[in-house]
Amino acid sequence: MLMQEVERWNRWKESTRGAIDPDLRYANLQGLNLSGYDLSGVQFHGANLSRADLSETDLGGADFSEANLSEANLSNTDADSANFTKSMLVNANLTKASLTKANLMQANLSKAHLSETDFRAADISTANFSGAVIDNTDFRKAILHPTSPIDANFSSVDLSQTFFTEK
Repeated sequence: MLMQEVERWNRWKESTRGAIDPDLRYANLQGLNLSGYDLSGVQFHGANLSRADLSETDLGGADFSEANLSEANLSNTDADSANFTKSMLVNANLTKASLTKANLMQANLSKAHLSETDFRAADISTANFSGAVIDNTDFRKAILHPTSPIDANFSSVDLSQTFFTEK
């Protein structure tokens, strides 16, 4: 079903909203073009989405825990309230992505591109931002552990009302 054209998928997803959330746990979706799909609420736990194009996609409430999203394109996505716990987002493009209230605990965002990314009220405690490019990014009210690896390039970042946790 997922391999169908985007309009057909989105019509089906809308007609089943709340009744069916597709289960794609551990699926190999490496390199697929899923741009524009409504993937809200979909279960991607442990899935391989490396190098996938998820740009301009609705990922709200989706579960990407322990998924591999390395080198994936998540630019302009709506991933509000999504779960990225322990996910691999190495060298991923999250430019202009909205991750408001998302869970990114222990996520690996090393070398990720985070320009104009919205992390408001997200839990990014223990996330790894080593080598990430963080430009004009909003971390207001985010939860961040003070010892999280943040060896990153920061520019025009808003950390107001950020909550720094103790382990």
